[in-house]
Amino acid sequence: MLTLFSRSSTVVAGIVLAASLGLATMTGIAVAGLNNTAAESDAINTDEVAHATLAAQFALAVDRAFVTGRTLALVEFNSSMSAELYQEQIPRVEALLVDLRRIETEDGGERERVARLVNGWTAMRALLTDPGLTSPENTELIEELRQQYETFNRDAEAMVRSEAADAGLRNQATSDAVDGVKWQLIGTAGLTLALLAGLGFVGNQRMRREIEPMKDQAEFADTLQLTETEEGAHGLLQRRLLRVVPDGAVAILNRNNSANRLEAMTDLSDDPALAERLEAAEPRSCLAIRSARAHDEDAREPGLITCDVCSPCAAFSTCRPLTVGGEVIGSVLVSTPHRADPRQRRMVRDSVAQAAPVLANLRNLAIAQLRASTDALTGLPNKRSVADNLKRMFAQSSRSANPMAVVMLDLDHFKSLNDRFGHPAGDQVLASVGTVMRATMREGDFAGRNGGEEFAVILPDTDAAGGAAVAEKLRKAIADVVVPGVDVEITASLGVAAYPEHALSPERLERLADAALYVAKRLGRNRVEVATGHPEPEDDQVTIHPASNGVASRDLATSS
Repeated sequence: MLTLFSRSSTVVAGIVLAASLGLATMTGIAVAGLNNTAAESDAINTDEVAHATLAAQFALAVDRAFVTGRTLALVEFNSSMSAELYQEQIPRVEALLVDLRRIETEDGGERERVARLVNGWTAMRALLTDPGLTSPENTELIEELRQQYETFNRDAEAMVRSEAADAGLRNQATSDAVDGVKWQLIGTAGLTLALLAGLGFVGNQRMRREIEPMKDQAEFADTLQLTETEEGAHGLLQRRLLRVVPDGAVAILNRNNSANRLEAMTDLSDDPALAERLEAAEPRSCLAIRSARAHDEDAREPGLITCDVCSPCAAFSTCRPLTVGGEVIGSVLVSTPHRADPRQRRMVRDSVAQAAPVLANLRNLAIAQLRASTDALTGLPNKRSVADNLKRMFAQSSRSANPMAVVMLDLDHFKSLNDRFGHPAGDQVLASVGTVMRATMREGDFAGRNGGEEFAVILPDTDAAGGAAVAEKLRKAIADVVVPGVDVEITASLGVAAYPEHALSPERLERLADAALYVAKRLGRNRVEVATGHPEPEDDQVTIHPASNGVASRDLATSS
């Protein structure tokens, strides 16, 4: 911007030298007014952008501290994560907080907004440093932390919007001042006025072109903090970059958790060739990931080394790594039919740099949530996840009027097996059963571990007969399990109940399947039993009969 106004002053000075002596004084005053206005505008806009950037950095630092603190509260204690929170992230926020408090402004509203951010962080810091946050009984603290975080986010969003609005108003005031200077010249120098008006217009347009990207970048940074999933953040980043390069194509690539695959996180239906190349691509196939720095490709002037991923793309492409703390988690490939200008390249760079830490935090949060809902031994969802999915899938079946079956499964004589062969052998049996269940389940089915040697299976769009068939398939698959060092047959007893044949609520459906399971136990184990009876909630009795597994039918009355 300073270069722009320096050039404008040179043009105006040439006009002054070419003007008549009678207009020299007025023209000099006009030039001085324009220069003063330009300097003031530069100072104001620089200050506004600095304030908006500082507010965005502060909000991002608080966001990272919140994600880390909440992750610590939801998972088992992690010393490295704790050290990162208390030794790096919280001090980082405190340092930014000192800078934020130094903002000098005569606007009482802005001072109030800064005070709200300070107070919001103070409340969050008290919760993050509360020893009870990592204790088992931390539900209320987690909820309070989430509420404080949402309040802080709203205040931060309001401050960034206010800074952008103030910048717009002051830009308008600057434009009005320039117009006033031009009108002073109308009566005395028509030609000089036209030249200066043209110069002012060009300078104003170029100045706006410099300011608008900053406002867009601040808006992107603010919106990025509101995303809750990796998918949402990927989509937001792609839309942002397509605004920067409207005639280009954007693909976001991700290193999977095992770091041996390069996966596209955005739709590649418009570029099937890139999708095909990624099928066999490893992270090191991307030169941006391999070198941890930006890599450009020009089809007309190939370099000494080309990238296996982006070299066959459009005429020009730039690939930037998503880097967080020195680790590359993926890359962003932008392909264009022509070389991007410096302004576009700078905006692509800044957008990718802003998105990288947010994507990393969202990925870590998703991993933590997955681990919190997964049984570590079998790899199946745990009891809590079973209960949540039963309610969710039952609600879906109720809305769509489709049947749903629940299968309860319990391993036979598991305690004796543990006593005889030891707990490591018992754990291996449970892990093997988990593997068999995942391999046997159909797409859309759900299988989880209820605890101990008991498992639950939820089968959408399945009636009692279908549930019994799946249960029998499971029973046979488990009977084929062989564990080294365990020389006894591994069998299971299974109970089946279905909606709406047997029950009209998820709780009753689960109880009936459990009751059928215990009937299978009493009838000799290693078998499938299906509940029968009326589905009315007031009916407290249900009849259990053997499924078609070669055992003679025998009805028993049992409590639900």
